[in-house]
Amino acid sequence: MHVRTLVDLHNTRLAIENLRRVSDRLVGLGPFGIGLDGLLGAIPGLGEFFGAIYSVGAGVLLFYHGWRGRASAGVLFQVGILIAARTLSNFIPIAGGLVDMLFTAHRWSADLILANMDRSLYIEGDRAEAERSPEYAALMDRIRSGEERRRVVFLD
Repeated sequence: MHVRTLVDLHNTRLAIENLRRVSDRLVGLGPFGIGLDGLLGAIPGLGEFFGAIYSVGAGVLLFYHGWRGRASAGVLFQVGILIAARTLSNFIPIAGGLVDMLFTAHRWSADLILANMDRSLYIEGDRAEAERSPEYAALMDRIRSGEERRRVVFLD
């Protein structure tokens, strides 16, 4: 179910931020970090399997929260590609830890979703009521003229 209130939107944003941190920056090493999938990947023999399971699970959750937060279809497509590539990278036999530190697809995906949310104006309530508002008309004029680059999302 899509978010319906600004409180739901806030909680969805927090969930995305938490997934980003746990997936790609659980342990910080200067400018680099290792997330849970990287730590799982370090388990000899089974690391690739557990890393792939975590990668898919975290990716599905990011995609779900992006969809729930009404991210654009283009952003969700990019997230899907990044997560698929990240999951497949768990099976690269060479330098797996290096791939985990450098290919931070969960963080990139979360950043894409959050940036899309930041460029969106979420309006609670009825669309018809908002369209009767002079403030809404002025906002739409600024968007149409290119003065303001936002997308309007109604949480109804």
